Amino acid sequence: MDWGGLYIGDWLSDALFSHVTRPHASVATVISSGFSLQPRLSGAAERELHDVVTLVGSVALGDGQDLCCIDSPSAPPFSSREAYRMLSPRHAKDVSACTSWGLLLPDKVRVFSYLANIDRLSTRSNLFYKNCAPSDVCAACPSTETGRHLFFDCSLAAEVWVRLGVTVPANRFSFWDLPPPPGTPTHIWHAGVATILWSIWKARNDLVFNAKTSSASIVLHRAGDD
Repeated sequence: MDWGGLYIGDWLSDALFSHVTRPHASVATVISSGFSLQPRLSGAAERELHDVVTLVGSVALGDGQDLCCIDSPSAPPFSSREAYRMLSPRHAKDVSACTSWGLLLPDKVRVFSYLANIDRLSTRSNLFYKNCAPSDVCAACPSTETGRHLFFDCSLAAEVWVRLGVTVPANRFSFWDLPPPPGTPTHIWHAGVATILWSIWKARNDLVFNAKTSSASIVLHRAGDD
């Protein structure tokens, strides 16, 4: 980093900066002409001053253009985003999140589709696990209402996918890996899957909260309207 473009307030900690008499001086000015401090420093400021003096002793000012960058091999320009990225642990790319947020759908449906895919919706199974529901039994049948059951195995959901000609894998899978109908572009199919799941979820809520049953035809018509 070239220190010429930084001001002393960007460089010093709060304890030491509170004793500075020239708060708008640049770091380059302070390094070349010394600190302007109150005559009596607090204990914290004294300790910090010692550390800063040690740091200043290793700084050599140059005549080049000011440059603020992250101290890394690629030396990207300094920003809060880059600093956070450098300090954060590396994680594998979340493909499910990327797919969900890439959908050309309302935000509420994109958030819903992501939560559905990672099984974080308020299904009865999840609510019962958190002691927020008296039972984990599906409202439509005597099975446990997991995300898998609700969206694929329950009679209503199963009929929806049969009508679409979609083979649902027997094992655990990402919703985005459902095989599309022949000739359907992937991005269109992903939006369709999210909308169908959304429609199944609304049918489930109609049953739970309003005691209204829905057919596969109603679910598909709602999805088409959406």
